[in-house]
Amino acid sequence: MPDGSLDFQSPSGRAATTARLPSSEQLYARCARRVGRHVARALGADDDVDDLVQDVLITIFTKLGTLRDPALFDAWVACITTNKIRQAIRQRSRTRRVLGTWRAVQDDTYRADFDGRVVASRAMTLLETLSPDERALLTAHWFAAGSADHIAARRGYSISTLQRRIRRAQARFEKLARRDASLAKCFEPDAL
Repeated sequence: MPDGSLDFQSPSGRAATTARLPSSEQLYARCARRVGRHVARALGADDDVDDLVQDVLITIFTKLGTLRDPALFDAWVACITTNKIRQAIRQRSRTRRVLGTWRAVQDDTYRADFDGRVVASRAMTLLETLSPDERALLTAHWFAAGSADHIAARRGYSISTLQRRIRRAQARFEKLARRDASLAKCFEPDAL
């Protein structure tokens, strides 16, 4: 077709059959520039413009047999292009949302993990400075699943003696922890 038009008609005047559809070269010559302008206008200067134009042209070529009225070819191409642009924008939005959330979670997790490791390391160092009895009492009180009765019975103390010794060990630990910059923030009122 020298004039750039496409042959969509079969000899009977009905919509083209697969045998009479225009070639991919004819479609490219007729649509590529218009689709490229439409995509570039919608997406701006973007690396994905060429990929999206190619995707639109492939869709046009593969769905050309579903076109009912060849007179509406230009509107049909514009509709397919617009739908592909919207799909690309939605995909970008989803990707940004997922990646943004993932990066935020990753950053927060890393910060929390790092801060937690620092605090745990400093707390363990401070526990080592306490006497073995104080260290054992605090460790049992903070981490053991047993009740105060059980801990008192194991240590050979009365409940009141156990509570007094735990309070004393906690006060000593807190005094040492407040001197440490990484642990002091754990004792601030808003940290609780």
